[in-house]
Order: sequence, then structure tokens, then C-alpha cells
Amino acid sequence: MKVAELRQKIQDYDSDKLKRVILEMYKAVPKSLKEARGIDSIILNPDTRPAKPREPATRDLAEIRSETEEFLLHAYSQYYFAPNSVVPKKKRPQWRFTVRRLFKELVHAAENPNDVLASGHLLKSLYEMLCYSCRYVLFSAYDPFESVGIRQVDFSGWFWISRRKSNSRADLSVARC
Repeated sequence: MKVAELRQKIQDYDSDKLKRVILEMYKAVPKSLKEARGIDSIILNPDTRPAKPREPATRDLAEIRSETEEFLLHAYSQYYFAPNSVVPKKKRPQWRFTVRRLFKELVHAAENPNDVLASGHLLKSLYEMLCYSCRYVLFSAYDPFESVGIRQVDFSGWFWISRRKSNSRADLSVARC
């Protein structure tokens, strides 16, 4: 139901009926969503607008590099495919979300002129690992690029862009998949 429809439906409700509806809706909202959206502050002070949620803090390149290198090591060791004691069973199918998050963080880090070359190398490493996974089994997915939700052309384009930004002749070339 859209907001306009909701307004139309509840305009004829009396005070008791509105209270009951609000209580039931409040019970249905998970605690994490209540905290994230500031539902309690809206209830306590309905005349003020809720504050916008803060942007999540961005990580520095050293943290991203560490996580990327660890992910690559685990991927090449097939820890996301076969049972093992390193990557828990619950986290194995979530590799695609990890790759997508690392991709976004590395693209964001490439906006800093000092981190362009390093983030380009990490993007290249992720790209090569996904290409390798097209030929050999690293994950339980037929097409890793499709599973991640980023087209292969778009993925490769970002480290070429980072190479141009850095004005470097560093080796950011990749083997064809």
C-alpha cells in the first residue's frame, strides 16, 4: 500500500483504532530497524523530523588490502567451495557479497590520488581471481561475475581507469579470460 492510500484509509479512524494500529505496527518492526530509522525518537517527539542516519565510516586502504588479500588466499585455496575449518559453512555462500563490497570499497579508495595505483592492483587481483574461477572451481557458481552482480567488462574497466588516473606505466595488464 502506498502512503497516499494509507492516509485515505486511516483518515476516518478514531483515536483508539489509530493507537491499536500503531502498536501492532511497532511490534512488527524489528529492533535493528527501529534503531536505524529512529522510530523511538519519532514516537517520543512526533513534531520533529527524524535525523538522517550517518554515513558509514569508510575504511582506509590498508584494511581493505588486508581483507582482499585474505579473501584471495582463501578463494585460491578453495575454502569457499569445499568443507574446511577456515571459512565457516555459513560464510561460504556469502563470498559474492564480500567481492561486491570489496569492489565498491576499492573503487571508492581509487578516488584518493595516493591510493589509485594500490587499489588498481587489488581490483586487478580480484578480477583475475574471478577469471580463474571461470575455468577452475573456486566457488559453487557457474559464472562468478554473474553471481557477484558486476559485469566482467565493468569490473575490468575500473582498474584500467585507475591506471589512467595514476599516469603510471605499472603492470596492470591482465590475461584474457
